[in-house]
Amino acid sequence: MQRMRQGLSAVGPTPAERRVDEGGPAPDLAGAFVPSAEMLPGSGFVTGVQKGGTEGGIDVLAELFGIVGGIGGAVAGPPGAAIGYMGGKGAVKGLRSLLKPAKPLGVGVDENLISGKAIKNYTSNDFNILDDLISQGKASAGTKKANKLLDAPVEEGANVGVRLNLNSKIEDTPENLKPMLQTLHKNSASGKALSYKPYATVVATDKKKVKFYVSPKGREDIATGNKAKYPAMSVNGAYDPNLKILPSDPDVVEVGFNPKAHHLFVDLNTGQAVKEADAATVIGDRVYAKGITYFKKSEAPKPKAKSQVRYKEKKKGGSVIERNPYNYPSRSI
Repeated sequence: MQRMRQGLSAVGPTPAERRVDEGGPAPDLAGAFVPSAEMLPGSGFVTGVQKGGTEGGIDVLAELFGIVGGIGGAVAGPPGAAIGYMGGKGAVKGLRSLLKPAKPLGVGVDENLISGKAIKNYTSNDFNILDDLISQGKASAGTKKANKLLDAPVEEGANVGVRLNLNSKIEDTPENLKPMLQTLHKNSASGKALSYKPYATVVATDKKKVKFYVSPKGREDIATGNKAKYPAMSVNGAYDPNLKILPSDPDVVEVGFNPKAHHLFVDLNTGQAVKEADAATVIGDRVYAKGITYFKKSEAPKPKAKSQVRYKEKKKGGSVIERNPYNYPSRSI
């Protein structure tokens, strides 16, 4: 109860909490919460819980409890009682705007993903399996010419674009793993092929972040059926051969891209468009990224074909009053 009180300190104890403090019966948590300040400016911490129906509150938060970690934060407290959401850098919108289902290109989440069905959570053992298969000569980059670059060394710090090579094949791959290699291009997806590897990690530099690149025209051609495949997307950054980003790290977000469904890379827990990261490992058809930045709807490229992308926020900036639909005074912790 103490942790719960800390999360709701912005509005003070509820009557149900006071009963517990005074030795009374334990409250019904579903009725214990009152509307509270959803947004604490600048802290990145949200305490708002809105009681009642599908607008927010215990029932909805209980349904969403399994995905909160994937949104980039953590929930403290007993199941069914979401007490706090720790966001990333800067201010974070309230739980309502972060977790509400939204239509394509809207602000909110893709309700088809919130069950976690798209999450693969590859492990270090999966990486080891792929390494072993490559060392056993069970991989092909698609052509004799390409095979000459199979697992070719790439200089650490080189600017590369990493993308899934649909022409490649890794034999004897377990069912949970995509049996394909990654192409490491010079700079981006349209650059010269440097190497073909089972996975690759890129990191940010002092000058630029890791970029989730998508060619609008290339993606459009795939989405509309004009082309079956095209090197239209890549994860761009400085190559780091000594680093693997694993989903076991609670700060890691699992990212994916389906050109037929999305015009941008998305967080696979929420369907929200991802723009940049501090570091990312590409393995199979998944990207495990740390320090991600989401596209705001106002800044995101417009799709040239139908897209199932959602957005985390509508626009940059805005006052706390605009972000707090209940008009409760915000207080820092």
